[in-house]
Amino acid sequence: MTFPTGGCIFDDMKVCAPLPPLPPSWRELEPATRTPGFEALRRFLNEDSQHHTIYPPLPDVYHALEVTPLDRVRVLLLGQDPYHGAGMAHGLAFSVRHGVKIPASLRNIHKELSSDVGIAAPPH
Repeated sequence: MTFPTGGCIFDDMKVCAPLPPLPPSWRELEPATRTPGFEALRRFLNEDSQHHTIYPPLPDVYHALEVTPLDRVRVLLLGQDPYHGAGMAHGLAFSVRHGVKIPASLRNIHKELSSDVGIAAPPH
């Protein structure tokens, strides 16, 4: 994937790096990354990343797509409570890596899943 001038995101070391390519099973959607809306998003991220740390880190931007082939997707959930601390966001919604303190919002989700449908929270 190529990017126009300014088509990079500044990582936590403030080094300008391009977004990683889409994982193989998602590449049929690559034309969507060349639309005006996606370009506007890329420009916004470029500007914002010069002044703020953006999560997840660049290597994890498409983590959910890497572990979920496009042909297996049945439902898309969008969350609005992003994890904003270092080490929390890793590219999967409603998830933190092992060893990371579970945020209150995720604890509440686990509590509701347990009380409503009997799904136990993960042990970590």
